[in-house]
Formats: sequence, structure tokens, C-alpha cells
Amino acid sequence: MERVPDPNGQRPWGPGRIVACLLAGFSGGIVVALIGLIVGATYGGNYATDFEFNGVRGYEATGQIGAVIGFIAGCPLCAYLVARLTNR
Repeated sequence: MERVPDPNGQRPWGPGRIVACLLAGFSGGIVVALIGLIVGATYGGNYATDFEFNGVRGYEATGQIGAVIGFIAGCPLCAYLVARLTNR
């Protein structure tokens, strides 16, 4: 049976598209978190030697912050991009 589009002309999301968006969001979040970790640690090693966060100082602290911010930003961004690419 064919799915009928809603009044806006869009088809409902199937389970494959939902799983693809969730997996892409999680894996993309991990990749962006690694990039944030490297950027944060590089910044902290060069400029933020007196910065303290979560019981550590310098590049370790800014690396953790970069990883957290990268994961939080990367998950929805990558999920959104996959949702836009799989739109029919």
C-alpha cells in the first residue's frame, strides 16, 4: 500500500529514515566531538594555561569543553543534514 502525502505534499517518515537520522546524528556527533577535542586542546595548550575545568587545567580542560560542545552541536546538525538529504 502506498503512503498518501499529507496536505503539504510530504510523505510520512518510515522506520528506515528515522534510524538513519538517529545513527547519523550519533556518529556525526562523535566525529565533531573529536574535532572539538583537538581544537580545544590545541587552544588550551597554546593560550589557556591557567584555565581550570572539571579538576584539570590547561589543554586537558579546554579539550574536554571542546568535545562536549562538539558533541552537542554535531548530533542535531548531522541528523538534520541526513533528514534533508533523504527527503524525497
